[in-house]
Amino acid sequence: MFINGEQADGIRQKAVELVTGVLDFYRGDPVYEDVCKGYSAGKASGTTCTFLPHWMLLKLGVSAQNLSKGVNNQSRGLINRTDAARGTKMVAGDGVSVFANSPAFVRMKAGVYPLPGDVVIIQSEPYKQSDEHVFVFLGTISDTEWDTGETGQARADAQNGVLEGKRKHRAMRITERKMTASAADGKPDRYVQGWLDISKLDYVDGSV
Repeated sequence: MFINGEQADGIRQKAVELVTGVLDFYRGDPVYEDVCKGYSAGKASGTTCTFLPHWMLLKLGVSAQNLSKGVNNQSRGLINRTDAARGTKMVAGDGVSVFANSPAFVRMKAGVYPLPGDVVIIQSEPYKQSDEHVFVFLGTISDTEWDTGETGQARADAQNGVLEGKRKHRAMRITERKMTASAADGKPDRYVQGWLDISKLDYVDGSV
């Protein structure tokens, strides 16, 4: 089912509660094993940055009827996490692509901002795959700072006990033309490409 404005408010509140309820957590701990289920750590892997948003979508009750495209440009479900009950499947490498190719994805434009629970994509210019990152927008702290929920804080080959999921106060510079996530943690300035608007998704009955 698609949701109305009042229901969207409830979904957004639930999204914030879900995400803040599991942060912070560390690689190898029970929360990590749940949120990052299916992740294969190692030097050849990417980070876990997409795992928190996909976990959140599943917990919110987003249905398997939401379609998108993977990196191979083939149609597939939005949720990149294997769950037999929901009928969803994880495909390595599709975590960001399915957000960017969803009909619910809002490309960054002047005067429009993400709302709590939306999944934001940031990237450097020029494009560099290792600088691509996603996080859950939790709210605005000030004109120059966002409250965010993020995984992917540890290196792919990090050992157990390293911080993996974190609630952050992310420094932002916002103008009419760009939303810039300021350089931090060894990464350069990165620019908001857009966000998945969770109020535009189809939900299973009973999720609201």
